[in-house]
Amino acid sequence: HENANKQGVMHRDISTGNILIFRDSNGESFGRLMDYDHAKTTKEFTPLTPKTKDLSDDDLEELKKYVQYAIKSDKLPAVVEDDVVREALKWVDPPTAAAQYVMKSVGVFLSTSGSQKSRISMSDLRWDNE
Repeated sequence: HENANKQGVMHRDISTGNILIFRDSNGESFGRLMDYDHAKTTKEFTPLTPKTKDLSDDDLEELKKYVQYAIKSDKLPAVVEDDVVREALKWVDPPTAAAQYVMKSVGVFLSTSGSQKSRISMSDLRWDNE
């Protein structure tokens, strides 16, 4: 999505149904945004950029508690690292929506990768790839 955005393409229909999960030759899972039939192109656009949030350690802990509660409510056997929560907060607002996004991303990762990891990081979710 970020690459399309840099080219002036707006997907306009991002949902879990439009993300396909693949496995590479090493067995690692990764997702790709598909179904650009509702996409629009524009010559005048503002590229997608992360928000800057100054989050106190207390705020981060509260948000992590919310994320962990949501994950346990979905019976997902994992906790997320701080880097996952901080990255989600750069792109998704309000914080509760960021927490829900993390929860869904962890659920997809666990269900598609077959991973039994108990701690999930940005590299697990492939959020650290450029």
